[in-house]
Amino acid sequence: MKYFNSTLGIYAACLCIFVTPNCLAESIEKNFIHTGPITQASFNTFQSAVNAGNVLGIELHDSNGASDWAPLLIKQYGELIVRHQLPTYVKGNCSSACAAIFLFGKKKIFLAANEGSKTFLHFHPVAYIFNDQTDASSTQEILHEILLRNSEYPDLKVLDWMYKVKDRFGGVLVFRDVKKAGGQIFFQEKYGATLVPLSPYTIDKLGITIE
Repeated sequence: MKYFNSTLGIYAACLCIFVTPNCLAESIEKNFIHTGPITQASFNTFQSAVNAGNVLGIELHDSNGASDWAPLLIKQYGELIVRHQLPTYVKGNCSSACAAIFLFGKKKIFLAANEGSKTFLHFHPVAYIFNDQTDASSTQEILHEILLRNSEYPDLKVLDWMYKVKDRFGGVLVFRDVKKAGGQIFFQEKYGATLVPLSPYTIDKLGITIE
């Protein structure tokens, strides 16, 4: 999962921008739209909006993961999403902590990306920037939390392929669009490596639908 790389040793980051739902095509009215890294500040903003009763779901747009302590942030987002039974949406790239948060949704929905880009999830194991080592134990704890709080019990076995990565940029990629060779779910051993199809595994087993 590119789920997990931060400046503290876990997870990767990008710019974080919050926009109103009317700013982006194919957003759902009153959804909270998150773009960029997952941070404590972004969670606080999301929590305030939910508590104010202004949120029907959360859309995750083009996020490379967390820039703070990702396991804690994933848990915070997950608990709030589950408590309020919110659907989760993805548009564009959703990697690392973003991909984990997406799996907490009561419904998990792929939206079409903006023209010229693709909607996909990128899962990788917890990986430490300072030594490029993966942490299977922490990864399993996060996946267990997802299953524990998900009433529909998605089949996450395909994500076990994450443990075969050779660097922290490899992982399991789940695409909205069907690729000609191999379907929608692929394993990438390391950055730049060939995508290996994991068919006949399909996105519906992960509880994902397409809109």
